Amino acid sequence: MRLSILALILFLSVNAFAQDAPTQVNWEQHYKGKPDANAYYKAITYLDFQYGYRAEIQGNKLKLSFNFESGINPLKSWHKLDEIPTKAQKDQLLLHEQQHVNIHFLMAKEISTTLPNAKYRVSHYKKEIKKLTDSIKQKYQNIQEQ
Repeated sequence: MRLSILALILFLSVNAFAQDAPTQVNWEQHYKGKPDANAYYKAITYLDFQYGYRAEIQGNKLKLSFNFESGINPLKSWHKLDEIPTKAQKDQLLLHEQQHVNIHFLMAKEISTTLPNAKYRVSHYKKEIKKLTDSIKQKYQNIQEQ
């Protein structure tokens, strides 16, 4: 019985951690889009990030509830593996794309933890949320471009 409970606890811990980690990409599952024949790139990983919030204002008190969605859009992500001669080069390209996914995950994580914990003024909360989100996105966009 103890072993079953311990196994269940470990299973729940692993699942909770797995949901808190970047998606591990693979060519078959995450790259189903049609390649752009004119593109210089051999692969594109299309990453989505969306957020929304609901605001309740009572006098000078502001209550915000946020929701966040982030992930890979496989129908817009594509590759041209037929133009890459070796398995090693294909593996290297997938690792490169994985790094984009990892950076995107860090951006989404920072936004989803920062926005709900920030302090906003009732009179300007929409602008403040957008400004904070845009600054975090720009920080990670700069990293993506390095």
